[in-house]
Amino acid sequence: MAASARARFLRWLAITLAVMTVLAGAAILVGQRVLRKRVELARERMKSEPPVAPGPARLEGEDPIAWLLAIEKAEPQEDLPIPEECSEAPEDARDTLDGTWTRLSAWNLAEPDVISGCTLAILRAQVASTAAQLELARQTERYGPFQLPEIPSEINDFSKLAPAHVSKAMKVVRVLVDSAALAAAQGDAQRAIQDLRLAFRGIGIIDERDGTTNWLCVRYTEGLFLGAVTRLAQWLDPAIDLSEFQALLQGVDPWPAYEATLRTERTRFVACLDVVRRHSTEGQPPGVELLGVDAWVDHEEKLLLDAYAAGLEAARAHRAPPAEEPFEPRPWNVMFSMMAPPLQRHHETLLHSEVRRLLTIGVLVARHDGLEAAEAWAAGQVDPFAAGALRTRRDGDVLRIWSVGPNGNDDGGDSGDPDEPRPPQDLVVSFRVR
Repeated sequence: MAASARARFLRWLAITLAVMTVLAGAAILVGQRVLRKRVELARERMKSEPPVAPGPARLEGEDPIAWLLAIEKAEPQEDLPIPEECSEAPEDARDTLDGTWTRLSAWNLAEPDVISGCTLAILRAQVASTAAQLELARQTERYGPFQLPEIPSEINDFSKLAPAHVSKAMKVVRVLVDSAALAAAQGDAQRAIQDLRLAFRGIGIIDERDGTTNWLCVRYTEGLFLGAVTRLAQWLDPAIDLSEFQALLQGVDPWPAYEATLRTERTRFVACLDVVRRHSTEGQPPGVELLGVDAWVDHEEKLLLDAYAAGLEAARAHRAPPAEEPFEPRPWNVMFSMMAPPLQRHHETLLHSEVRRLLTIGVLVARHDGLEAAEAWAAGQVDPFAAGALRTRRDGDVLRIWSVGPNGNDDGGDSGDPDEPRPPQDLVVSFRVR
């Protein structure tokens, strides 16, 4: 009796396990097919996207790689020849020149005088120490943009995609901007304008459409350029014509280039996943042996394509994508966490960049046409962080122009307190008519 019951139990258990195995296999098969279908639909949507409007025209010229390598080799090896009396001064005059600009706080151009004393001595030493690089950087008009290699077909080849020359191209802009600042401080308007013109050209050596790393570096170098333009507007004699820089900055639409950047990077990452799918057969995260490598990579790709779809939709609407949820890499989404860009932060970076461009134009309008003209110009500009116009306030011969900033609230041109760590509530520039 007991043996018969045990046999029935074992038979029942065997049948149950067999059924569960069949059901589990069917579920895995269905799950794999569903994932594959979703990825195929996401790729179809990707192919059917509207065309990107033309971005900035490519620079024409020679391949800049050898030139950028020569600039790197010319890196100063010795300490700056700073006068002894300035030994306790800040080590880098850029701290004074840039200040909070790089963090896009207030640009208080109404109060500071042209740099002098140790700050000027340090800047002069910096420019002197980069003389060899500066001489090469002034050849920038000869060169076009460098580009990343074609999408590789093997995993080991992806190391070639690292934008190794971006830092060298940024150095070109940096030394030209430093030289322009020094020339302006010394009253050499011709040299300041010439170097600033070359710096703008140098920004184009970095092709922002090659990926978000390049794109972010372009935003940074643009910030250096715009900071220098605002300084020259305050330092140089009002009779000196800076209208060419106003013309450069007007009519710029950064969104097509940003969309092209996202598309290029997405294409590379999808190609990378295809390579992983072809070459990864063992040593995968837990569970992949059960689900299969293809299903795992499909899951990663679906996450990636959804993230880019949200980012592209937001870019076309000129608004921020959905807020990013706190993300913690797991074995089944480790590739997505490595590849997916922080789209919301990139979008905010672009909005900050647009504010800075507009405020710089406002300074140039005030310098050339007066405060009333600048007020009228600002009233016709849409604040990138709000639906309304840029804000202005006059105090005698000083004009303040501001954006409401990321919080979306008009805080009356609050530019923060330099003695407090808190960021400014608004993004502000002030200008005094000379």
